[in-house]
Amino acid sequence: ITKRGPLVDFLEKNGIETRSMFGGNILRHPMCEKLKEGEDYRIGTTLDGANYIMEQSFWLTCHPRYTPKELKYIVDVFAKYYENY
Repeated sequence: ITKRGPLVDFLEKNGIETRSMFGGNILRHPMCEKLKEGEDYRIGTTLDGANYIMEQSFWLTCHPRYTPKELKYIVDVFAKYYENY
């Protein structure tokens, strides 16, 4: 499994927009910094899966007017990146 950073950098360098996904372990979001465990919430598990989602997921550019040629370009850029793996 690859890390998000190098893939996102590669996509961006090839003109494919990405955005970090706001999801996963919401407790690690800056808006939750002032919460103290036991006061406003409880943690029932280690949240490993949620942490993974937060650290590794991202949104890929999306537009309803993309042509088949543009979509093929996106697929080809992914293929080029993963040729190394």
